[in-house]
Amino acid sequence: MLNKYEPNTVIQALDSVRSLPDVYRVKTPSLARMRREVSEEFVLDYLTLWIAELNGIVGVKNTMNETQIRYTAKLILQENPLITVADIKYVFDGVASGKYGELYNSLDCPKICSWFRKHWSERLEAAEQQSIVESQEQKMGNQRRSASGRDGAIQEFKQAVERYKNENKPKND
Repeated sequence: MLNKYEPNTVIQALDSVRSLPDVYRVKTPSLARMRREVSEEFVLDYLTLWIAELNGIVGVKNTMNETQIRYTAKLILQENPLITVADIKYVFDGVASGKYGELYNSLDCPKICSWFRKHWSERLEAAEQQSIVESQEQKMGNQRRSASGRDGAIQEFKQAVERYKNENKPKND
C-alpha cells in the first residue's frame, strides 16, 4: 500500500488536484481508514514520509529532525483523522506555493499543524457551499419538473374535456 501512496507517486498521480472540489472528486483513503485497515504505525510512517519530503521540497535551512517530524505526524493524525491522501497533497502544494504564508527558512510542528487546521476549516466551508448549491439546483430541478408535470396535466385535462364535449355534442340531424 505504501508504494501506491508514496508522496512522489501521489504528487504525480494527483496532479489534477488543484482545488477543494478536486480533493472531494478523487477517492483517496482517509487517515482513519488507513489506520483501521493497516495500522496506526503505518499512518505515522506515512505522514513522516510526507513531512520529510516537504523538508526537501521547500528547501528551508532549519529542517525538522526525526523526533520533531514523528511528533508532528502524531499530532496531525490525532487532530485530523478524516483528512485524505488528496488533502495532504493539497495542503503541501499550498505550502510550497506560499498559500499559507512565509516559512522564514524553517519548518516546525505548530506551523504544519496550523496549515492542516486552516485547510480543514476551508474544506468544511467549501463543502457547505457546495451542498447549498446542489440543494438549490435540486430544488430548481424539482420545481421545473413539477411545473412541467403540472402544465402537462392541465393540458391533458383540457384535451380530455374537449374530447368529452366533442363526443357528447348533441347531434343535429
